[in-house]
Formats: sequence, structure tokens, C-alpha cells
Amino acid sequence: MVERPRAPGVRRRRISGRLQPSFQRGFYVVVVVVAMMVVYLWRKVETANVARRADAARNRIEALHEERSRLVAAIAFRLKPGAIQGLAVTQLGMVYPAGQLTEVTYDPRPSERAQ
Repeated sequence: MVERPRAPGVRRRRISGRLQPSFQRGFYVVVVVVAMMVVYLWRKVETANVARRADAARNRIEALHEERSRLVAAIAFRLKPGAIQGLAVTQLGMVYPAGQLTEVTYDPRPSERAQ
């Protein structure tokens, strides 16, 4: 076998099934960089999810405060004197009977009289 002349300072590398040490080091660097990028992106996604849930919770709190205010106002309205009478007249159509009521009698059922 005839050996080709080499340039001065260049060593001959043996190529085998394994990666050369410089390629192996570069491969590990790429793996580490990719892993760091994946971790960084995962943290960004998780941060975005937490921010989205916090916004949803803030919106829910605001809606609950508004509902509470509405309910408190409804209770205050119903506690005013004459509110029940006004609701009975407007919503249920109830009116006072004509004339005066002088006596109310209660006639129990026949089964209750025997006792």
C-alpha cells in the first residue's frame, strides 16, 4: 500500500465506529444546549399557564364582587317598609278586600273535632 504524502503538522486520524473525541464533545454540547432550551421553553409555557389562571381567577373575583353587590342591594330593597306590600300588589295582583273584616272563624275538619 502506498502512503500519500501529508502536509506537515497534520496527523492521520483513524476512523472507526465510534465518534472522534472532538465530534463526541460537540455532540454532548448540542445535547446539553437542546435540553436547556427545552427546560427554558417548558418554564415559559408553565409561566404563561399560571398567568392565564391568575387572570381567570381575577375575573371570577370581580364577577363575584359584582354579584354580591347586586344581592346586597336586593336584600336592602326587600327590607324597606312597604316593599313586600308593593311586590304583592304589582307582581301577585293582591289587593286589600273591600269593606271591613270584623270576624274570622275557623271551622276544623270533622276528624279534628273528635279529638
